[in-house]
Amino acid sequence: PQPTMGKKKKGGGKKSKKSSRAQSGATGQAGAGAKLAPALPDKREQEAKLRQLKDLQRRVSGLQRRCDELELLNDQLKSKRVTVSGDMEEITEYLRDRVSEKTNTCAELQEELRALQEAYEKDQKSYEERMEKQKKEFRDTKEQLEQDGFTLQSKLTTLDEYRIQKEEMHEKFQEMDEKMKRQEEIHKEEIYLLERETVVQKDSLRKEMVEKVNDVASEFRKVSNRQMAETTRKTIEENAALNRQLGSLSEKITGLIEENDKVKAKEKEQQREIEVLESIEKEMLAKTANSLKTIRSLADVCRDRDTQLIDMEERAEAGDSVQSEHSLLGAQAESQSQELVAMRTETSNQLTELDRLAELARQTARIHRRFQRLLRQSERAVSDAFSTLTPDEEMTEAEAVILRRKMLVSLLELLHMAARVGLGPEPASLGRAGQPGTVERKPLRASSASGGAPSSAGKRGSGGGLVSERLSELGLAPAAAATKRSGGGGGGVSSRTEFVAEKLATQLPPGGLLEPLILRRGRPVPAGIF
Repeated sequence: PQPTMGKKKKGGGKKSKKSSRAQSGATGQAGAGAKLAPALPDKREQEAKLRQLKDLQRRVSGLQRRCDELELLNDQLKSKRVTVSGDMEEITEYLRDRVSEKTNTCAELQEELRALQEAYEKDQKSYEERMEKQKKEFRDTKEQLEQDGFTLQSKLTTLDEYRIQKEEMHEKFQEMDEKMKRQEEIHKEEIYLLERETVVQKDSLRKEMVEKVNDVASEFRKVSNRQMAETTRKTIEENAALNRQLGSLSEKITGLIEENDKVKAKEKEQQREIEVLESIEKEMLAKTANSLKTIRSLADVCRDRDTQLIDMEERAEAGDSVQSEHSLLGAQAESQSQELVAMRTETSNQLTELDRLAELARQTARIHRRFQRLLRQSERAVSDAFSTLTPDEEMTEAEAVILRRKMLVSLLELLHMAARVGLGPEPASLGRAGQPGTVERKPLRASSASGGAPSSAGKRGSGGGLVSERLSELGLAPAAAATKRSGGGGGGVSSRTEFVAEKLATQLPPGGLLEPLILRRGRPVPAGIF
């Protein structure tokens, strides 16, 4: 209702001025010139206001475009964060599954080793009993069969073939080991190439992010004052710290992947060794069976010729060879048990490292949530503040001053909220009365004491005085002397709002979460780093 009344008053004034012009035309040229003089400034003021409206509309369109760009960037960052968190969870789950599988395989190998040890002990006891019996028989029959032993020495040469076959098997095993080593080297080279490519990609991404940050910082330095240098330095240091943390995390993840690959290779080697040992045992059992058959045939011949002693000696030699092989297998089993203990320690270390990485991921997620919450609150406050700055044809200057005061109050509340969260300056640094909740919303003294319509000079003087006094108390505006220099008009209020906006931009938290707009010389300027 007030703007419409103002319009009617202006229209009525124009009609009265026209009638006065008509009357003054009848009286003379001197009176007409005296009454036409106040009409020209009104037209100039209207043209100036129209220009200001056009400038403000251009600013609003630019700010809207900037807000759309910021929303797109925010959505992209949120999607990237979701993908990174999902990848981290998948990696942790995969590593835990692998560790559980390794522990299960270790337990199975231990059970197999125990079963083999028990079988070896039983075989040892049976062989010892047989050896004692054979020794007793040898002592009784040795004297009788010494002469026939020389004739059967020629038959022992057949055992040389067994030795030759054994050497050939050793050579084959060595060739297989060399092939396995070559394949391992090839796989290691391939893994190294893949890891190098990933590191190069990560470095390129980091360089791009650093270049973007440097570009935004250079643009910000061109427009901002000397006070913004500290905030830019803090933001760059925080970005560098975050990049270092990400690099350390990526290096730790690559180290864990390499350790897992090594453990897998060790497990494969152990499985291959076990398979080779099983095949060797089968071959040895077959060979021992064949040798026993030959020994039995020789025993039959010796019984025919009363040469049982040589058969018993051959069995004794076979028992000695089995004992030597048994000792070798026992040594191998001990080495495998030691390797299993080492693998257990490695798996425990990997589990502790995984727990630590999960805790770090949870902490980063909490910090990110706090930053997002503060960003949403700041976006709401800035949108509310700049919605009050949209021009209106029916708005009086007193209402404009009230809207500016509301914008300043909302920005001050945003600063107090950031200080409570721990991401902004302390309230004491803003002035003498900077505690949250102490800002008094005094009524606007725009009307005169007689109750009549307020004049334009009274509105400007009262609104500007209240805002300047309140901001000087909070430490966000210059003293009264500066306001006197400005002339106490609408231009003084706009200069004070510019000064307050600059002051708030310098007091924002060093996190790069909010992008305030400093209105200076009729142009919106970005004053934040993302």
